[in-house]
Amino acid sequence: MWPFESHLPAHLAVAAALRDAGHEVAFYTASRAREALDAEGLRLFPFQAVNQDEADRRVSAVLTLRRRPWRMWKHWREFLLGTVSAQLSDLNAVLRRWTPDTMVCDISMLAPILVLHEARGIPVAVLSHLGYNLLRGSEQAVPGPAGLKPRGWIARSLAGLARKAADLMTADIPGRVSRLRTQNGLPPGRLRIAEMIARMPLVLIPGPAELDYFYKNLPESVRYVGPCLWPPAADVPPRSTAGRTPSVLVDEGTLYPPEPRFLRAAVRGLGRLPVAARVLAGKGRDISGLAPDRMPRNVILQPWQPPVLLTDSWDVLVTNGNTDSVMFALSRGIPLVVVPSTIDQQGTARRVEHSGAGVRLGEALCTPARLTKAVERVLNNPAFRAQARRLAGVLATYGGPGKAAGLLSDLAGGRAAVA
Repeated sequence: MWPFESHLPAHLAVAAALRDAGHEVAFYTASRAREALDAEGLRLFPFQAVNQDEADRRVSAVLTLRRRPWRMWKHWREFLLGTVSAQLSDLNAVLRRWTPDTMVCDISMLAPILVLHEARGIPVAVLSHLGYNLLRGSEQAVPGPAGLKPRGWIARSLAGLARKAADLMTADIPGRVSRLRTQNGLPPGRLRIAEMIARMPLVLIPGPAELDYFYKNLPESVRYVGPCLWPPAADVPPRSTAGRTPSVLVDEGTLYPPEPRFLRAAVRGLGRLPVAARVLAGKGRDISGLAPDRMPRNVILQPWQPPVLLTDSWDVLVTNGNTDSVMFALSRGIPLVVVPSTIDQQGTARRVEHSGAGVRLGEALCTPARLTKAVERVLNNPAFRAQARRLAGVLATYGGPGKAAGLLSDLAGGRAAVA
């Protein structure tokens, strides 16, 4: 697993459920995750050959260059494929010491997917950190995480052009995958990464199908298990909205761009509304220079903490679209304003908008005035809260980490995964 803050929660939640079910669980990840793993009594096999600093640099470049897709893709491709040989070196050493019945793989850590599941004969399950599925069914969706279904001939034409552009950007991927396989004694296979993922016996999505367009004819391995929040969400009883000031939570989360445009728009914009607002700056962000000279009295700006630990009741959650933030809100029936900055967050924002549980505001359009208008729209239209509450009821039926642990137990026992 990559030790990025946005990847950790789902893996920790599922690992804890497996541990509680009596399974022995270990992680292969960077040493910086040790504190979190030690706290749960989970074993760590730290990176040796993998250079985590270089991986961090690549991911940081992806965030910085998100408006320059060609240059961004270069860094993302090297992050995905340029690290596979080092992963294999580390994991083969681990497997000589400790042999698992199943490997649960980060969706962006490709050595188990491309090589080890065949070379070692160990079942590989893919656990996404995203609350939606990146694999496509039979629909001709627009490529990318947004996965939009084009409607009308103009939209279909544009989708066709987008697919051609995506194919051009990723044209070298099948050849690199094939070379990696032959270098490790496997037959060549000129497949795209998504096609390799689809071949795994189990692909776990920590979100609901109801938020994912109900794709048709997905691979049988895909299982939606619902939110896998970590730490587990605090139990907060619902409060009546009558006669009280509306409350708004802003969460920049754990994955965010360097420039704090979203935070500044939130502080200034919400200061103009009759609301009580709490703004959580992104984890690790220095907030010393973010507050305006005259901080609005109704806004609290503070360092980040997991929203799941907050015991307040919120009327709207404003987020940049990190999966944990969105799943936390929907599991509590809180409508959303999503201001995405990364490609993955765009996918989440589109799905929230499509579901009717919130609105999407483009990052480039995120001014204090526009953010204020978006929050007012969600506060003043009860349909958003009604839909968020409906989804909360749906999410409660999925099972989350316990469901995922059961499917993994079945896989480890050699039985077919059953939904």
